[in-house]
Parts: sequence; structure tokens; C-alpha cells
Amino acid sequence: MTATDKLSDFKDWISPIIVKELRQGMRTRLFTAAFIVLQGFMVLFVMIGFAEGSGSNAGTSGFFWFLISITLLLVMPLRGFAALSSEIRLNTMDLIALTRMSSWRITAGKWAALVSQTALLTVAVLPYVVLRYFFGGVNPISELFFLGLILTVSCVLSAAMVGLSAFPNFLVRALIAVGASIAAISFSSAMVGMSNENFAFDDPEFRWGMAAFLSISAFLTYYFLAMGATRIATEADNYSTLKRLISFLVTAIVLGLPLISSSIDSEPCYVIAGILIAFFALDALTEAPSGVRSLHLPFNRKGMLGFALQFLLTPGWFSGVFYVLCLGLMHTVAAVAYGTTDFSWSADQAITIGVAITGTLLFPLLIIHLFFTEPKNLFATYFFVQVAVAAVGFCLLAVQDVIPAFMWAGSPIPFVNFLMSVDDSNNNYDSMLLVLALLTLIVTILVCLWRAAPLIQQIKSFRQDFLAKSQPSPSLSTATDE
Repeated sequence: MTATDKLSDFKDWISPIIVKELRQGMRTRLFTAAFIVLQGFMVLFVMIGFAEGSGSNAGTSGFFWFLISITLLLVMPLRGFAALSSEIRLNTMDLIALTRMSSWRITAGKWAALVSQTALLTVAVLPYVVLRYFFGGVNPISELFFLGLILTVSCVLSAAMVGLSAFPNFLVRALIAVGASIAAISFSSAMVGMSNENFAFDDPEFRWGMAAFLSISAFLTYYFLAMGATRIATEADNYSTLKRLISFLVTAIVLGLPLISSSIDSEPCYVIAGILIAFFALDALTEAPSGVRSLHLPFNRKGMLGFALQFLLTPGWFSGVFYVLCLGLMHTVAAVAYGTTDFSWSADQAITIGVAITGTLLFPLLIIHLFFTEPKNLFATYFFVQVAVAAVGFCLLAVQDVIPAFMWAGSPIPFVNFLMSVDDSNNNYDSMLLVLALLTLIVTILVCLWRAAPLIQQIKSFRQDFLAKSQPSPSLSTATDE
């Protein structure tokens, strides 16, 4: 092998999945077209700058950043739309698994390859960002920071697309991709509005805000990738325990930030925590339970505490029910703590809102276990049931002023109960709404326990077998005594 061949190939320490994805991804027409179009427009901006001279950036700055934002926040993340589903559809996942790479390495490798291509486009744009400084009217430090901000968001969106690509239902992935696209376009528009601002890097609040932004971005990137790895992993692999423990910690931190610093508003923290909990519930309540004995063995070794933690941290929708209940309890406590002081809620209203939100997250399981027999795709079924329940709730809200009885007729539905609870006109009925929300939540838990009876029995049998094997044999104990 010549020196040229060594330089033209990837190093051995690079993950094989990254090498595979980079070789395939950089040859696609979409990447080539995005690179050429972006470079073409960058050259056009340079020519305009040379023609018009100093101060020419004011008219083209918005379109300059809008083009970069669309490329990095929309085009590149959407390339991960079928990153894992295509492997499953083409039956090549088993071939990749023969390389002894874990599902985490496969998912993270596909994301790393996509981010590497995005970084290549970002580096290719850097000369034009610097040239804008010589045309006048821009701060190069703010411009580079601005570009790094867009790249960070692009990494998170790419992780979301790769992680969600593990779900086989095309319609669900398409709807989520459309939502991500709308969010990306909205973010790019906001970025364009900020493009001419000089950021206050010395401001402590700005630094804390950026630290929080980077922390949330890193967590979401990990969680999306772990969610994708969970879906393609074998039953013996357990990614749920660590994922749920970290999510507990993140939720507690977000809800506790207003207690740490009085300058942090409790309302956005409460809303952000609610959005995160809804996302955690969507993941946990749609996981397939694992019946592999080796996965439960580490919990059985920890005695009764480990036995109890199996119903909270092991993979599966059943443990996800108790996991969501714990998250909902944290959110309800925060609603009582902040609602009575910052939101002008009464204690009953805050508890009702917390219980209604928890019930809303679990309610699709009640519908699924009562009217669906072992759905092939639990994630898609949960998603569409939740969408249907939300549609019913908003329809009842629309006719509330005309026929109030319709709203009360639907109040046993947790989402309708939540809409009524946040309406201050129903403050006199907080106790009644709380009773209805608790009844629906209890019924949902009982139905889930009924359908999960075989899983509970299996967990008990695993523990009994472990205890039986842990006991010394009678012959050995007799010989020892003699």
C-alpha cells in the first residue's frame, strides 16, 4: 500500500458504521446538490459585496443567514429521516449486527456521520462569514457564535430524525418530520432576526442561558439516540434504566431551578418540564417489555429494592406506567409549589391540573388495552389515540360557550378535564374535577395492572428462581455442619 492510499482511506480507530455512512452519504445527490447550491449562493454574496463595497451586508444579511439556516436546520437533519428504518426495511440490520456493534454504536454512528457532513458544510461557509467582516457592518465574533448556535440545533434535530427513524410507521415519522421542519423554519426566522445583534458575552445571565441551552441540547441528543437504540436493540439489551434515571434528574433540575435562583421565572420551567415529561411518556409507554432473565438479574441481586425498581426502570410499557406516575407526581408538586404563588392557582386547582396532565399521558393506554388486542405498532397506536383525544378536547372547547353540557359530559377524559381546570371560570368546581381526574387515573392504572398480570407474574418468577438458586443446597449445608 502506497502513502497515497493510506491518506485516502479512513483510519482503523474510526467506527465502521461512521465510515459506511460517510461513504454512502457524501455520494448522494442531496448532499452534493446542497453543497453546490450553498457554495453558489455564497459566491453570489461575495460578488455582491465586491460590487457594492463596504456596508453592503445590510440588504443581504437576512437572506444569507436564512439560506444557511434552511440548509443546516432542514435539509441536513431530514437526511436522517430513514436512517434506521431503511436498514430494517432492507433486512440489513442483522448483517450490521454481525459486526458485534451494539445498537447504541449503530445509532450514534449514523448520527455522527450525518453531523460530520453538516460540519463539512459549516466549515465550507466559514470563509464567506469572514469575508463579510471585510465588507463592513458585521461583528465576526457574533457571526461565528451565530453559526455555532445553528450547528448545535442542527445536531439536536439530526439526533431526533435518526432516533425516530427506528419507528416503522411512515405516517408517524412524516408527521413528526413536518413538525420538526416547521420548528426549524421558525427557528431560522428567529435566527435571521437576531443576525444583526451583538451578543453580550460578558453578561452573566447570557452565560447561564447558554450553559442551559448547551446542557439541554446535549441531553436531548443523548435521549433521541438512546430512544432509537432501544427500538433496534435485542431484548437482552437494557438502555431504558440509564435513560429513565437521567430523565428523572433532568426533570428535577428543571423544576428546581426557580428554587435555586430567584431570578429564574418558574412558569417557563414548569412548561418546559411538562413538555419533557410528555416526550418521556411517549417513549416509555410504547416500549416493548423484555422477558429475558439476564436483564432482570441485576435488579434481583439488590434485594427488595431491586425488585421494586424493576417496576420502574426496566424496559416496557408496564414499568413506564409507574415511571410516568413518578414524573407526574414531581410535576404536580411543582404545580402546587409554584401555582399558588406565581400562577394564581388554588391548591385544589393546581393538584387537579397535575393529576389531569398525568392522566392525559396514561389515558391512551386505557383505550388501547380496552379496545385494541396487542397492536403491532404500539408507538403509532398511542400517537394516533393521543391525537384523537386532543382533537375531541379542542372540539368540546370550541362549543363550550354554546352547549356547556358537552364539556361536562367529556370531563372524565383527562385532557378535557385539564382544559376545564385551567379555565378560571370553573374554579368553583375544582373539587369535582379533581375527583373525576382521580377516578379516571385509578381506572387506567387498574386496567394496566390487569393487562400486565402475565408480566408481573414473570417478574415474580424470575425473583423466585434467583432466590432458589441463591439458597445453599441441603447436602452442602449438612456437610458444613459436620
